[in-house]
Amino acid sequence: MKNDWGFEFGGLLSGSYKTHTYPCPHSSYAIIDNNDSIGGLGADILKLVPVGKLSPYIGVGVYWYQYQVVAKSTVTGYLYRQSLSTRFCLAYSAGSKIQLSDRWEFGVGYHSERGINVQVGYNFKK
Repeated sequence: MKNDWGFEFGGLLSGSYKTHTYPCPHSSYAIIDNNDSIGGLGADILKLVPVGKLSPYIGVGVYWYQYQVVAKSTVTGYLYRQSLSTRFCLAYSAGSKIQLSDRWEFGVGYHSERGINVQVGYNFKK
């Protein structure tokens, strides 16, 4: 039971808009999105419950995200990043892994921030 813990690292690349990375250089603009996520990283701790070759798991983690405020120039129509903000959030996950060999495993699960995901794992300690 002492080796039934795992770590999971994940990230999200998103962003609905391709913007200039600086604020609009004039005052003729309109804010079109106050909350556009442009990416994030995080880590989770997993507790596995081995049942033969199958290992259901649950996990908790912390994720860091950057958001941008997007402005559209009413003069040129270009999009600009007016500002950036950073947020942290707690995450949870659940799923199952199956042992394919002494070192390799495959899994599927659900993560509250990343949605449905697929995992490929390698065990360094065996």
